Amino acid sequence: MPLPPYRELGGGQIYRQPFLLNGTIVQSFALAADLSALQRTVDKSLNLSPDQSIVYKPLLPFVLLAVADIASVSSADPPDSLKGWQPEVDVAFWVPIGGGKMKGDKLEISSLGWFLPYVYVDSPSTMVTGREVYGFNKALGRFTLPPRGSIGDVTASTLVLDPYAPTTQMTWKTVVSIDAPGTEPFPLPAPEHTSPESFVKAVFAALTGRDDGTVEDPTFRLMLNVFDYLATMEVPVVFLKQFRDAESPDLACYQSVVVANQKVTKFRGGGFLPSGYQITVTSYDSQPIATDLGLAAGTLTPFAAFHSDFDFILPAGKVVP
Repeated sequence: MPLPPYRELGGGQIYRQPFLLNGTIVQSFALAADLSALQRTVDKSLNLSPDQSIVYKPLLPFVLLAVADIASVSSADPPDSLKGWQPEVDVAFWVPIGGGKMKGDKLEISSLGWFLPYVYVDSPSTMVTGREVYGFNKALGRFTLPPRGSIGDVTASTLVLDPYAPTTQMTWKTVVSIDAPGTEPFPLPAPEHTSPESFVKAVFAALTGRDDGTVEDPTFRLMLNVFDYLATMEVPVVFLKQFRDAESPDLACYQSVVVANQKVTKFRGGGFLPSGYQITVTSYDSQPIATDLGLAAGTLTPFAAFHSDFDFILPAGKVVP
């Protein structure tokens, strides 16, 4: 059955894909996580039925906490490409995943990518566009950041309900605090790597402790393949796109897994951040981040931290059959 045309309404905030995201400066922090907790979250979000064509699993017990300061976000498709642009701040948790078919009790992985269980953005337009077009699990956020291109403290807040109770009012609370080394912001170090290949190899070595590119463990080999995507400037991202049914609140009137292959169009460089970062992730009843990701309680010390500067395009997605 053919799809009906999308109705463009006055005051609409859902823009046409693909999207250009230029001047993206990202600071990323690798945090140890519990693999079984990640699997439960992936099962809940992406493994919708036992007979679906692709089953997903997290590859390794860690997540990347990424803080993205994006100078410009705009549609690449007319007429929306002619309407304008906006900046965006994006704080998200990234989980490397593999997808494939079950053979007995084992998963034969045929596709690789990233899953973003929690994403906070400062733009209502990018929030609703990301959720409705792709299935990004975006929530509206408020942020404190150092000057663009600087190292400094970061906080991310969102609207939460805690505790769950009929008398609880939704309020803004901090969910992520990143305490940077030093007392005042200072510039990011000059890029150590100007090619994506050398940068990806260095990041992989920092995350795995292997700097020769040879990894015997098959799971680590899979992760190396994930980072090979980055070296070829492609970043596959997997989402759950769903809408609650208007008549039956326990049902979804639409539900699918969507994949989009983000493509880096220009890489200006990347390198490592200094040591000394301390990260706090605060969970609430409506934002159970630590439970869903299997993060330890208290202050977290990243075991690797790096920065990068690039442009990329977020193309149209594809529904996983």
